[in-house]
Amino acid sequence: MPINTSRIRALWPWLVEARFAWLTLGVIAAALMVALRPHTPEPVIRLTGLVLQLLGIGTVIWGISETRALFGHPSFAKKAKSWLERFPLRRRNIVIAAGSGSLAAITGKARGYVTQGPGPNPTIETRIKTLEKKYISHSRAHQWHREGDG
Repeated sequence: MPINTSRIRALWPWLVEARFAWLTLGVIAAALMVALRPHTPEPVIRLTGLVLQLLGIGTVIWGISETRALFGHPSFAKKAKSWLERFPLRRRNIVIAAGSGSLAAITGKARGYVTQGPGPNPTIETRIKTLEKKYISHSRAHQWHREGDG
């Protein structure tokens, strides 16, 4: 299979796709080169481990931040800044605005209804009289309402 220029040009985008894998391998290779040198003191090995752990924690924070952005939530940095701005002992400028207004004329409309009950232990005659009173009262209210609208 011959190697031509189009295949060589396609090599770079293919390598860039795995940029995070290359970055990871580069960090691990650098850590191994530091830690596995002959006569490496123990504190250097411990510090190399600490740096690798901090890079791992940073990667997790970065991933969480990306996920929060995908869901429309504020980033960790924005939340931290907002939290620090609310520090209770911090001096703040408080601005108070006041306004007033008035209405020249206020108009209103109201309706009232009267209901009558038959009372305790009503007879049939009492119930009928109560219904007649309710009907007459209701008719007058509607008649008055129609006259008031005209």
